[in-house]
Amino acid sequence: MTIVERLQLHKLGYTKEEINQLAADNYNPAGLVDPPAEPQPEPEQITAPEPVAAPAQTQQPQQPDQMGEMLQAIRQLTATLQKSNIRNSQQPETPNIAQQADEVLATFLNT
Repeated sequence: MTIVERLQLHKLGYTKEEINQLAADNYNPAGLVDPPAEPQPEPEQITAPEPVAAPAQTQQPQQPDQMGEMLQAIRQLTATLQKSNIRNSQQPETPNIAQQADEVLATFLNT
């Protein structure tokens, strides 16, 4: 048995022990390529059973669209959080020009 035949057997799912046993038994690997000599029995044709009349459907109470309600609630929560963040955010205080001039002069004199 050649290495290619062993690899092919391994790809087909045989274990190492099984491949060694086949090699010891002088296995003919032609069966790996050639189709089986016995004809396969043709499957019996299955006829579909006649459809059975469905019982009258009962009226089920309509359930509210729960996913739509949840999506709407999430959107409202998001909008509320965004508004809250905008209200609570603070802009940095902008110093007036006199304060900026004093800081520049102080930096210049301290260096």
